[in-house]
Amino acid sequence: EAVNAKPVLKSKYGLSKNKKTVLIVMGSLGSLTINNIMKDILPKFKDKEYEVLFVTGKGYFEDYKNLNLPKNVKIVEFLNDMLGVMKSIDLIVSRAGASTISEITALELPSILIPSPYVTHNHQYKNAKVLSDSGASILIEEKNLNDKTLIKEIDKILNNEKIYDKMKKANAKLSIKNSATKIYEIIRKTIDGD
Repeated sequence: EAVNAKPVLKSKYGLSKNKKTVLIVMGSLGSLTINNIMKDILPKFKDKEYEVLFVTGKGYFEDYKNLNLPKNVKIVEFLNDMLGVMKSIDLIVSRAGASTISEITALELPSILIPSPYVTHNHQYKNAKVLSDSGASILIEEKNLNDKTLIKEIDKILNNEKIYDKMKKANAKLSIKNSATKIYEIIRKTIDGD
C-alpha cells in the first residue's frame, strides 16, 4: 500500500535533502524510445536548482556510462524501494499504467505523465488524461517529448508553489481516501464510455 511505505532517505541515492527532487522512471524495463530522448535531456538539467533521479530500466544503464552528466543528475538501473522513494520526492515523470496512477494519486504526488503509445486501446493515454483534465498532472505525448517540453513543465511545477499545491489537491481529490477502485471505475467508464 503506497501510503504506508516508509520514505527513503534521499542520501541513499546521493541526493541532497534540501533540494527538490524529480524522479523520472518508465517502468522496470525502461523504454528504448524514452531512453534515447533522455540522453539528450539529462545534460540540460545542469544549472537547475532541483535534482533529478533517473531510472534507466534494466539493460539500459550501460548506455549512460559515458554520458557527461551534471552533478544534480543521478542515475540508477532500477529501484527496489520505489514507493519509499516516491514518498521522498517532489515530482514524478512516468508512464501512466493503472497501478502507477493509483500510487501517485494516493501519495498526492504531482506528475508529468508520458503515456506509452504501445499499449492496447491507448489505455495509458486515457489514464493520463483523467489526471491531466483534473489538474493533478501534466500530460506530454511521447512524440512531443524533448528537452524543451519536459524541462519547461518541470520548471513550471517546481518553481511555482501555487501550481504545485493545486496539483497536490487535485490528486487528493482523485484518490478519494486512496481508493484505487474508485479511480479504476472512473478510468473504466472513460474507456468503456458508459
